[in-house]
Amino acid sequence: MAGSSGDDRVVAAAHHILRTFSSSHTDDMLRILSSFDDRFSRFSMNPSRDSRKNASDLLCVPSDVGSRSFGPHEASSFAKNDHRETDSEHCDSQNDEDQLPSALRSAEQMIMKWNTNSSTSPTFLFSDHSDQVRPYLDAIDSLHNFIDSLSSSSTPEACRLMDHALSILQFSMLRLEKEFSHLLQKHSEVADRDGMSVPSNRSLFDASSSFISRRSDEDYESVKEHKGKDMHDDEEIPDGDESIARSYSITDTFIDLLPPDVVTDLQSIVNRMLRSTYDTECVQAYVDIRKGVMEESLQKLGQEKFTFEEVQRMPWELLQAEISKWTRAMKIAIKTLFPSEKILCETVFTGSHALSVEAFSEVAKTSLMQLLNFGDAVAVGRRYSEKLFKILDMYECLQDHLSEIEVIFGKAVRTEAEAVSLRLGEAARGTFAEFENAVKNETSKNATPGGAVHPLSRYVMNYMRFLCDYTETMNHLLLNRSDTHNEMVSDQRKSDESPLSAITLTLMESLEKNLDAKSKLYKDPALAYLFLMNNMHYISQKIKASDVRKLLGDEWIKRNRGKLRQCHNSYRRTAWTKVLMCLKDEGINISGGFASSATRNVIKERFKNFNAAFEENVKAQSSWVVWDPQLSTELRISITEMILPAYRSFLGRFQNHLDSRHPEKYVKYTEDDLECYLNELFEGGSGNKRKSYPATGSTQ
Repeated sequence: MAGSSGDDRVVAAAHHILRTFSSSHTDDMLRILSSFDDRFSRFSMNPSRDSRKNASDLLCVPSDVGSRSFGPHEASSFAKNDHRETDSEHCDSQNDEDQLPSALRSAEQMIMKWNTNSSTSPTFLFSDHSDQVRPYLDAIDSLHNFIDSLSSSSTPEACRLMDHALSILQFSMLRLEKEFSHLLQKHSEVADRDGMSVPSNRSLFDASSSFISRRSDEDYESVKEHKGKDMHDDEEIPDGDESIARSYSITDTFIDLLPPDVVTDLQSIVNRMLRSTYDTECVQAYVDIRKGVMEESLQKLGQEKFTFEEVQRMPWELLQAEISKWTRAMKIAIKTLFPSEKILCETVFTGSHALSVEAFSEVAKTSLMQLLNFGDAVAVGRRYSEKLFKILDMYECLQDHLSEIEVIFGKAVRTEAEAVSLRLGEAARGTFAEFENAVKNETSKNATPGGAVHPLSRYVMNYMRFLCDYTETMNHLLLNRSDTHNEMVSDQRKSDESPLSAITLTLMESLEKNLDAKSKLYKDPALAYLFLMNNMHYISQKIKASDVRKLLGDEWIKRNRGKLRQCHNSYRRTAWTKVLMCLKDEGINISGGFASSATRNVIKERFKNFNAAFEENVKAQSSWVVWDPQLSTELRISITEMILPAYRSFLGRFQNHLDSRHPEKYVKYTEDDLECYLNELFEGGSGNKRKSYPATGSTQ
């Protein structure tokens, strides 16, 4: 051991020389001396936190409350040793150990008992030997205090003891690192989806504080003592990442990701690892476990990992399902999952806010970026009108959570999320423009059977009805839309109209023109009017039952009702005037109650023409369609009021002038018969109409 003692003296002498040099020569001298003995690399006249084994670094960290202190005899012994050099160059190893102070010897015995390299089977203090945890932590605290006591000494003996203490400390840190990883691995579970939906009234600060209990009471006092002088106060903290306890004012839903007693154990480990400047290993161990758990939790929420190309190629049926999952996952992640993880980081790394920010960013940012990348892929995908509502869901979801993203992740991440949100907004505007063009340019040449409501009317009105749920968002997006069409609409828009109202009015105008063009596909003018009436009434009813009426306004609704009445009158006139003309009394001359043979022939011809025209109309219009029962009833009543009075009058005036032997040849229908047939109009081929027409009147 003589050589060893001599080496220590050389090292101590070199240390003394370094202290006497000006700082400008220190680094050069250190590089030279380190080439001879690696222990010189531990010296520094300007300590930094990265010099893990440098005694000055370790001493600048306040000790934990509850640490064991030295007795007066031990302290005086070191004071004497500080003023003399040792001459025991021939002591053996046993003598060296005997010369160790009792505090250092006791700490070494406890720490080396749990040396990670000395055990053949894995065993853990915190999980398997909880009764040994406090003595082990006390041993580390005692070791730190011992190192603190050597801060003012540079004698060879002090350097020897310092080197010995640092070696023991390294063993303890390796053990604590494994204990830390094991506790996280054992107790970290993927967050339950149902558990992430349960609201709580506890604030994030309350949650962060709630973990400090039981064994960590003394450690907590130490943490409070360190608040004013964080080991990393010289580091720049990213924007927006102020401590949750100071700035996170949102009271939100969160969950305990680890049992409180486990968090307490983790705190006690972190406090000692940070004091020993094992911050890098501590954070890395945390990230290695928690990052995977975070990603699995996100997957359990339904958010799978997709590449940009996979999203682009995804069929719409599958994509809209994935967007629904994304929206739900984003809301729960921002409201619950990420805040809960940040609370855990803040609580575990109570002694260093900068490290808690670093750990949380490493754990959670990848998962957030996975969500944002999916949104980006959807935003730049192919635009077709069916995607609008899902894109708006994504846009609103991001917009609603931008402030929370900033509080949780900082301004830089908010900027990234905001960029994705802007691209989703642009995608929504572009998709809505596709819808406008589709309404304007729909050119199908197939008339709907029976004059029924056209699919375009149903599509547009249902589209607009759903769009009303996004009125505020659409007004915001359309207000910022810059294209020729929007400028034209803006010029036409009244001062009190919203952008969406103006564009809705233009849309309805395009729809009306398109329907008018499609009505010309019908050869029968009466059916064309019925088609327009059907569609106008359908549009009117949809508007009445939704917030679309607010977009269109009372003036438009009033004008549409006028058009509907006009179509109704045009239909009656076109469809039934020919029937009514058969009941005119023009050309029928009856004098003194007697009709000439020519007059009787005219009367017979009129009845025959009426029968033929009526049957033709009824036969045709029984297959026509009126979609709304109320409109169908109104039309039947209107036709009945138009036909029956005229028929009743004609029948009463001229029936007696027919051939008395076979009047049924000409008078085929009673008033009741006519009404019955008219009530069967617009059944659309439902099978309820009569199969044949009567050969006689009252006998049927």
